[in-house]
Amino acid sequence: MDITSDPETLIYSIVADKKHLPHSQMTRDKRFRDDLAVNSMDALEILIMVEDQFSIEIPDEVSIDFATVGQLIEHVEVSRYRPIK
Repeated sequence: MDITSDPETLIYSIVADKKHLPHSQMTRDKRFRDDLAVNSMDALEILIMVEDQFSIEIPDEVSIDFATVGQLIEHVEVSRYRPIK
């Protein structure tokens, strides 16, 4: 399977690489702030990478609600079939 066709694997990779963590530590229940020490600048960079990779747009009012990696993955899984207009 191509990594780009699997949102979960790719998002784990993006977050782990950004935070310099082993990919094996990534799970859907990891909390961005509490478990991964993602600050606002990290979060913005992660979101931009995800948007670029999947050709989607994540509105600010939606992204502010992402507490866990799983919530971001779920949003991408739903949104990736609605490309940027």
